[in-house]
Amino acid sequence: MTGTQRSESANHMLKNYVPPACPMNLFVKHYAKVLFDREQEEGFQEKSTKLAGVVLKVNIPIECHASTVYTRAMFELFGKSLYYSGSYYIKELVPRTEYLATHVKAESREKWYKSRYKVVVSEFRDFFSCECGLFEHMGMICCHALNVMIVLGLNEIPRKHILKRWTVDARDSLPEHLKHYQKDVGLPDCTTFRHNAMYISALELVMMGDSNPEAFDYVMSGLAELKKGALPLSNLKDGMSLIEKRKACNSSSVGKSVPSKCSQKQNIDDGAASSAGKIEWRNAKARTVGGDGKSSVNGNGNIEANSASSTVQGDDLSTVDSNIALTSRTMDTESNMSLLPPKKKPRMRGHPTTARDKSNYEINDKRSRFCTICRGKGHKRTTCPQRGNEPQKPRKIPTCTNCGIAGHRRNTCSKVLYSTLDGVPSVGCI
Repeated sequence: MTGTQRSESANHMLKNYVPPACPMNLFVKHYAKVLFDREQEEGFQEKSTKLAGVVLKVNIPIECHASTVYTRAMFELFGKSLYYSGSYYIKELVPRTEYLATHVKAESREKWYKSRYKVVVSEFRDFFSCECGLFEHMGMICCHALNVMIVLGLNEIPRKHILKRWTVDARDSLPEHLKHYQKDVGLPDCTTFRHNAMYISALELVMMGDSNPEAFDYVMSGLAELKKGALPLSNLKDGMSLIEKRKACNSSSVGKSVPSKCSQKQNIDDGAASSAGKIEWRNAKARTVGGDGKSSVNGNGNIEANSASSTVQGDDLSTVDSNIALTSRTMDTESNMSLLPPKKKPRMRGHPTTARDKSNYEINDKRSRFCTICRGKGHKRTTCPQRGNEPQKPRKIPTCTNCGIAGHRRNTCSKVLYSTLDGVPSVGCI
């Protein structure tokens, strides 16, 4: 998507909310309303994608893969491209590099209508460039490149052709150093025992620090000190961390699927951890970190945790596994108790309304009236406690609006009404 289209799309969206020549405070208020409406629409589409079923038109492997990747609306566009791809036949120009997609009715079409498109395939078949430019324009695979993929026998859409903004995990975005935890990246292939143990401990800290502001400040200050002290120690790599194993697997599988070396390493690590019960360190040195809730590494390469919840040693892994399982169950129970579903509103009679839920800044409260003596809310000046012994004003005696005399009203007044119009006689009210 080009920059001009982005700015025009943003202008078109803001024009529906922000009036022209509005001050800055109104612009911020309406901009917050735009964000609220867009997030509500995204949530509705995400729920529709999860609830709506997938209808396959051709039932080929690449369509099945697209149904698990794209959202509901984008999968419908993919189905149209797949349908239009059946109207083209492929001719190979350069072996495994260039292909020509020609429409089946190219001869009967008008001369101004383009019926032939050249598709260039990369060396590892991970990118398909078509001269129609649909993918470069909106990020969706065109029918010509899709037909070439089917001819070459691809079972999945290449990763370079899947833009995250069109996928079901578009809202799952993490920083660069934490991207391996995203949903679209997948679960870690090579897990280690120390990674799982630290992950459980980190979840415990998050749960405790979220209790109150004092606990949050204490946990954040402790994490800052711990990060500062662990930074020089983490420079020494032993090649067994999660990130290093993933990099090793990716470097050995260029242009191929994930090889079996990664799974073999994982099986070797799991077998060694369960049988020997020790975590081997290369060039391990005796380091001790004091204080409650911190860990230490002894000379034998064993990890000892000083927290009150668990103790990790190289010779007693069964105790550690039971402690981690108990901790996870406790965390699940507490999270279920704290994250209760909201109370259901009483359903009104009749047909349900289509009005959406409004945010707080869109709800207009009734005008508050203040006392003219103390400027307080909830009472008038006649009942104000600061009024003191000041006598109340006497009530005015009602008088007739016609003659100004008390004792009767205008409809019972006997005063003669004098007419100022020619030809209209003067009459009395009675």
